[in-house]
Amino acid sequence: MNPDPRTDGMKLDDWMQPDVILPVQFHDDCRALGDSERRLRIAVLRDAIRYVQRHLDSTDPRERALYDDAVEWISSPDRSEPFSFENVCDALDLDADYLRQRLCRWREAERARRAHGAAGTSPSRTERTHGPHLRAA
Repeated sequence: MNPDPRTDGMKLDDWMQPDVILPVQFHDDCRALGDSERRLRIAVLRDAIRYVQRHLDSTDPRERALYDDAVEWISSPDRSEPFSFENVCDALDLDADYLRQRLCRWREAERARRAHGAAGTSPSRTERTHGPHLRAA
């Protein structure tokens, strides 16, 4: 058996040396990985918002479960999971509290709009342009 000329004279210790990675190479790899993680976080957040908006008053059990899960996820202050609402917002440089507040205002305005529509009246100009005012508890 002929020894491989590429390994001729090399010892096992030579094979066990760590590879040297330049910082720019490391950060390029992280950026590429980060892009896919960022897209996944955006998709998770988009789905949750979509479930809240589409299934607000749904009576279908499956749709209602999607709505309830989305509201629970958005409302949770938990940070223990990598894809918790708080961590997703942090990773996307979004203010989680502001987003929650906007969704809450949208939900209240949408329910008011639907209630006015069912009653045959239209919401006031203030409600249409600014949404309902939230009172401090």
